[in-house]
Amino acid sequence: MQATRVIFKGKFDFGSPETVGRITRLLEPRILNLYKTDFPWKLEELLPEGTDQLVIKPESMHLTDRTWKHAIDGLEFMAQFALCGEVMAFQLGNTKKPGKVVRPNSEKAAVILYIHAMETDCMVSRRDLLDQTIDKYPAHSDALVARAHLEMEAGDLEAAISDLQRALERDPEHSGAMLAYAKCSYHIGDAEDALERLATTMKNSMPLEDIHWRARHLKSEIYQANAEYALAVKELKALLTRMDTQPKLLADVKKNVREAFAFCQEQLGEPGTFQVETVGKIKKPVLANATA
Repeated sequence: MQATRVIFKGKFDFGSPETVGRITRLLEPRILNLYKTDFPWKLEELLPEGTDQLVIKPESMHLTDRTWKHAIDGLEFMAQFALCGEVMAFQLGNTKKPGKVVRPNSEKAAVILYIHAMETDCMVSRRDLLDQTIDKYPAHSDALVARAHLEMEAGDLEAAISDLQRALERDPEHSGAMLAYAKCSYHIGDAEDALERLATTMKNSMPLEDIHWRARHLKSEIYQANAEYALAVKELKALLTRMDTQPKLLADVKKNVREAFAFCQEQLGEPGTFQVETVGKIKKPVLANATA
């Protein structure tokens, strides 16, 4: 049976070792009787004794379709017990279904409240639902990051940083929290800290993820603001090359990226490699989508 190269990455937060122990007891017979040898992980390595989280570092492997389906089924089974987090699975070379994201799907209050919060378009209701989510599970890193975005939009950077620090205490590799913290640092004038956090964001994410490229976009804006045009061009060129192969990638800032590239090339005395979509005088862009 032909195998396909796949990548798994992500984390589930179960809240306590006791919950993980329960999952292990339920998952073990499932693996033995249902998946048999067609499961890509050893249970003791996937959920070691004493842990309260599932952590899958970016991991590339070759799996048959059957093993892939069992892996997704196993992740969806564990998602029933998770309070927050997500696990991403990518099938490289599969253009029809290149990736799948598995998120918590239980009836637990912290899960339901967070889902409702992110579904509503009313920011007042979202804030209220996020507050309730965090009341139910104070270490809900995703809800803390989402609330920090609302605080950033309101200009309350102190509250946003406080929530982001709490999120990173629970999940030090949370790319969303690290990117948001970088934006806060940049807004308060600490470009050095922002660049360090962006480097961490890129390290903890993959080029398959949008957040990786949003980090590179902000990195280019910081370089441009510091008149480090050669460094900005390097980031913008990589971003534009990726956008040409993935038209939907960062579609909300595509025009800004092309204008910024042309502007930086102009400052270096070089013609733009990529054609700019607008005609006329190109102005230095301001920080775009700062709280996205």
